[in-house]
Amino acid sequence: MPLHIVKVAAGISSLKQLEQVVTSYSYDDPEFGRVMPMSSRNRPQRTEVLNGGSVYWIIKGKIVARAAIVTIRDEERLDGRKSCQICVEAEVVPTVPFLKRGFQGWRYLKPEDAPADLITGDGEAGKGSAELAAELQVLGLV
Repeated sequence: MPLHIVKVAAGISSLKQLEQVVTSYSYDDPEFGRVMPMSSRNRPQRTEVLNGGSVYWIIKGKIVARAAIVTIRDEERLDGRKSCQICVEAEVVPTVPFLKRGFQGWRYLKPEDAPADLITGDGEAGKGSAELAAELQVLGLV
C-alpha cells in the first residue's frame, strides 16, 4: 500500500504559482523523465512512499495538489550534513481542497486521509478549478 507525504508549499500563494514553480525547477532526468527535486534535511525512512506515493502540498491552510514521488536520492549539503532530494513528477495534479494546518518540514499521510483528485475532463462538463471545488466543499456538495 502506498504512503504519501504532505508538505507546506512555502512562499506559494496559489495553485497556478505552484504549477509555475514546478515547471521552472523541473529537469529531464535520464532515468525517470521530467522530475522536480525537493531538498529535505530528513530522508523518509518508510519505503512505501516509493510504491505509488505522492507529495501533497498545502497552500493557505488546504491541501490543494499533489505530484507522484519518483525517487529519493541521498545528498550532502555544503556544510557536510546529510540530506536528500525527493524527486516528484513534473505534473501537478489538483486535488479536492482539504483543510490541513501548516507545519514545518513534511509528514507522512495515509492513503485513507489523502484527498481525492479534482475531477477534470476534456469537455466543459466535469472540468473544475480548485476555487470552485472549495466553494462546493463549503456548501457540502463535494
